Amino acid sequence: MIDEVKEWNIAEERFMVSKMDK
Repeated sequence: MIDEVKEWNIAEERFMVSKMDK
């Protein structure tokens, strides 16, 4: 369960960073 949350958090962070870059 923790691993799943970690993976989701990383994906969200990447999405936010990508959005900011653009």
